[in-house]
Amino acid sequence: MLNLPQILDIPQAWIPMIDDINKYRYFLLHSGRNSCKSHSVARFILWLGEQKKLRIMCGREVQKSIEDSVHALFRDLIDEFNLDYSVGKATIEHNKTGSTIRFVGLREQGVVSVKSMENISIAWIEEAQAISKQSLDTLIPTIRNPQAKVFFTMNRYLKKYPVYTQMRNRDDCLVMSANYNEIEPRYISGNVIKEAEQCKHRDERDYNHIWLGEPLDDADNLLFATSEIESAPGFEWYYNEANYGHRIMGVDFARYGGDKCVACVLEQKGPEEWDEIYTESWEKKDAVFSQGKVLDIRRRLKPVITVGDADGLGGPIIDNLIENGVDIEEFHGGTTFKADSPDKLRYANLKTKASYRIKDMLQMKRLRITHKYILEEMETIRFEYNAAGVKRIVPKEKMIEKYKVKSPDHFDALMMAVSRIDDVQKTYEKQTHQLPRYATDDQHDGNYGGTYSELPQHAGGW
Repeated sequence: MLNLPQILDIPQAWIPMIDDINKYRYFLLHSGRNSCKSHSVARFILWLGEQKKLRIMCGREVQKSIEDSVHALFRDLIDEFNLDYSVGKATIEHNKTGSTIRFVGLREQGVVSVKSMENISIAWIEEAQAISKQSLDTLIPTIRNPQAKVFFTMNRYLKKYPVYTQMRNRDDCLVMSANYNEIEPRYISGNVIKEAEQCKHRDERDYNHIWLGEPLDDADNLLFATSEIESAPGFEWYYNEANYGHRIMGVDFARYGGDKCVACVLEQKGPEEWDEIYTESWEKKDAVFSQGKVLDIRRRLKPVITVGDADGLGGPIIDNLIENGVDIEEFHGGTTFKADSPDKLRYANLKTKASYRIKDMLQMKRLRITHKYILEEMETIRFEYNAAGVKRIVPKEKMIEKYKVKSPDHFDALMMAVSRIDDVQKTYEKQTHQLPRYATDDQHDGNYGGTYSELPQHAGGW
């Protein structure tokens, strides 16, 4: 064991990269969340830059600004240990050795930029799980310095990431793995441990994946388990329905050739219980026709809240309805959360949060769904993780292209209605409604969507 300076006081799990720096060219550090791997690599690189003149490149797949890089991590460590580096807006330079640190986005700056750095001494690829095969195939042959060292740090969310697949079996690559619970306690804050334990309590499978770094199989990213879908039509409640009866309508307006326009209405049956009582679809994408449909359903079912997809075709339809005095709210599924929102670390956008709300309600038996097309589409809804490990519902276009399913328009209408449940005041005034369970929609062809059986279990959201 080496006698290390203070800046190299890092967890024992990552010490081999220091001990064996001369034995390997590549170093792959992968783990779950909060395992100190980025801090450890940053400390080591700063120390190396103090020993002799090095050209250091820190890259990631996408870097829209310097704030997206590890620049701030280096700056904080330089301040903490009073290191002799000058920190610029885009570069960092050691005042004595002349070592330089540059930050690049492999995708934005492209092949030419990467090739211009072929004499680099050290490359550090942060968030390597996001590196595409094309970027990796460009980077590796470009680093021609025979003494160069390349570090990859990543959270391994899936089994087949290009970096992991290409590097794990190379005899010149040292592969290291450690999770937060394998790191000495003095390196891990109490808040991190608390967050991990709360995640474990909520959903052990999520805990194993996010905190212990267990990768998902491709088929494991289905949002709803078969048991959740099968049980959805059978929930029964015994509240006095006369005390409730509030309704919410979600409308998904078609954007593409194969899409349908869909309206879905929920009715409150208890303090937290909701019933999908009415779903209707139409293929005609004419704006005037769709506007008439929305007005007709509102007149008949009298929802207290109507919300519609404001992206694509829905935008001008909603604008026109509002101009004519119709109380309808806009829904933008891609809306992200503010930095101080607790949802920021849970869901990538509003659509994802609302979709997981459906899952949570099904698990708590608070949402009854009976429409066959919604249930069929639920079998196809998938989630993925972004580079920060935050969940995102796979976008509709990607689902259609990659997984060969039809557009989940019925589900999206339900999802939008669910997104507004918290906006309904739970009053206890008597409301009586008489309406059929479903409209007869003669535009359905009866063959919409496919059915998948024996889907793998996936436990609930955060």
